Amino acid sequence: MTSEPPPTAWQIAQGQIANPMNVMLVVGLLVTLNVVMGTNQERKAMASVDALTQLQVPTRRPRSGRRRSRRWPPLVAPGSMSG
Repeated sequence: MTSEPPPTAWQIAQGQIANPMNVMLVVGLLVTLNVVMGTNQERKAMASVDALTQLQVPTRRPRSGRRRSRRWPPLVAPGSMSG
């Protein structure tokens, strides 16, 4: 009595790849991975923007006078600032 040889690992893998349920699982995992990575990247970008905002030095123009130079806020008298 002759029996059929067992399927090879490659044949089993091909069957698993062709299974629609496995394809759906892979697609779901890829979407989930994309969401996680995108969220992490966006949080890092927001943190970078916040850090850059902290580094900015505010400057103001004096209200009076013809000079258009910008000065640091501590060097300008209170009340002589325009928005």
